[in-house]
Amino acid sequence: MACRKRSTGRSAAVSRLVRSRRAPGAGQECPALPRETAGFTLLEVIVATALMGIAVVGLLSLVSQSLGNAARVRQYDRAAMQAKTQMDALLTMEPLPVGERLGGEFDGTSGWEALIEPWEVPGGAQVGASMLVRVALTVWWRADGQRKTVTMDGYRRVRIRER
Repeated sequence: MACRKRSTGRSAAVSRLVRSRRAPGAGQECPALPRETAGFTLLEVIVATALMGIAVVGLLSLVSQSLGNAARVRQYDRAAMQAKTQMDALLTMEPLPVGERLGGEFDGTSGWEALIEPWEVPGGAQVGASMLVRVALTVWWRADGQRKTVTMDGYRRVRIRER
């Protein structure tokens, strides 16, 4: 059952013409809609849009920050892998150059430095006895105009040799 809008000051002739073209029973007036079902006001739409905008900006800044953190973690991860590879090479080196500093570059922006020193020498140790040697390795790289480092220590038992 359809209803018609209340007259808003139309002339009687126009109202009769419109009514004559409607389906039967369509001449009834619609009841007034309650205020809360009439839809959203412009102010409510503007406030909702502003809140959504703030939420979207917040989410985008979090995504940006997350990508920056991922890039930094990737740099440290790469340096840690290079350090592990270099430490393996140093610990398997024969003969191990005890008391020396070694170093080198991986590429133009990263490199390594190592100090090989006696760590635990038994009292009264003689040539041929075992001692513990510490390999202190530092891997460095340049990022954001700064030098960043990762350090790693490794230990190996070696035979004491004549000097």
